[in-house]
Amino acid sequence: MVESELLVEYTLFEALPANADVLLFIMARSPNNELGYQLGAQFKDGKETAQFVYDITSSTQKKKSPEAVLTNQTVSARFPLGDLEGLGAGFERDARVSVVGAGVDRCPASETAKWNVHAI
Repeated sequence: MVESELLVEYTLFEALPANADVLLFIMARSPNNELGYQLGAQFKDGKETAQFVYDITSSTQKKKSPEAVLTNQTVSARFPLGDLEGLGAGFERDARVSVVGAGVDRCPASETAKWNVHAI
């Protein structure tokens, strides 16, 4: 049986930095804000080193084998819905980018972005 997945895509205005640590992640919350997850893919020097689901409510993290796909300037990552228990339909989310530990962009955001980040 194939498990259902959540596909997250990050479309970047610029290529991933070749000499930096980059974290692409979304914060997902249940409609009532009782549950929250951080879904992320981490890159070092342009290569993926980790992919994870962090359960904010229970403070537990599940690491996955790195398997994000980088095509041109789009990073696609898939997360099993089984790791997102209770999130439910209509969940809230926003995407973020961190380079060398400093936040560089957030979506939705009103300012002009260096990185165009979205999740689907």
